[in-house]
Amino acid sequence: MANASPVDNLHHPAIEVAQYTDSGDVFTLKTSANSDASIYGPMVVFESNFSGTPMLRPLFEIRNAYIRKFMVTGTGQVGVGTLYPVSGLPSANLHVSSLTAASSQDMFKISTGAVNADAFVVKGSGNVGIGAASPDGAKLVVQNGGDGTPALRLITTGTKPACDATNRGSVFVEQGTPDQVFMCLQKSVASTYQWVLLAVGE
Repeated sequence: MANASPVDNLHHPAIEVAQYTDSGDVFTLKTSANSDASIYGPMVVFESNFSGTPMLRPLFEIRNAYIRKFMVTGTGQVGVGTLYPVSGLPSANLHVSSLTAASSQDMFKISTGAVNADAFVVKGSGNVGIGAASPDGAKLVVQNGGDGTPALRLITTGTKPACDATNRGSVFVEQGTPDQVFMCLQKSVASTYQWVLLAVGE
């Protein structure tokens, strides 16, 4: 159900189905002349040609108890569990948030294979697991698939960068004959740094 414009021959939806249990809308397609941002329906679609700041206004959103659970902004950003995909100006195309997530809860997950193995997971604690379903005890846990492949491989080329406060704690594999592994560490004098040789290929 839509009216075709005689100018551009495009369809411009203008459909509204209202609930009877409260004042909100179950599903709403609003035109630019009636894009009320205060609609409290659990599912709302706004006209893309609304007035105002697109980055702070939704094109589509799903709500529960008047709280946004999923939304897409006018700039194409997606927010899950957050009022807006970003705070203020856009800084992420996908923003997943939760005010009540437990530290062990999966905030984001990618699973693969017939056994639905966890390939990538982010916990409520902020810990990240690659090949590890429970990245406990460290911010990043990398686990191989039990097939003998390395869990982590460092490939660096070019010349080592400056060893300074920014690169403190960095590891650099200097490829050569032989290969050498360095770490950027602070020296005994504060705010002075140097690359320390950790290993040399025999």
